[in-house]
Amino acid sequence: MADKTWSLASVTADTETDFIVPASGAGAKVLTLLANNNDASNAGSLIFTRTNSSNAGLAVLATPTLEAKQTFQLSGLIIENGQKLRVESTLTAVSFDASGDET
Repeated sequence: MADKTWSLASVTADTETDFIVPASGAGAKVLTLLANNNDASNAGSLIFTRTNSSNAGLAVLATPTLEAKQTFQLSGLIIENGQKLRVESTLTAVSFDASGDET
């Protein structure tokens, strides 16, 4: 096991973005994932999707709406070998941070 952190400072609005992509032949165990709405006045909707390496959707994991300056937490997530976690937000001012390990 190797401790790992993943971060995205911002995203392009309404565009799926790769967030957690384990190294080839590895999977990831995410202990904690935080999504922060850094916009001072606007709410935003998020979508967390598990996909395969070709971006085919396997599961929608969460679809929270974050009010201005609000944080969302997701814990205990496993990304298998050949899978990845993609995120999408209606706002650009959303940051994502996660910690766990890659095995």
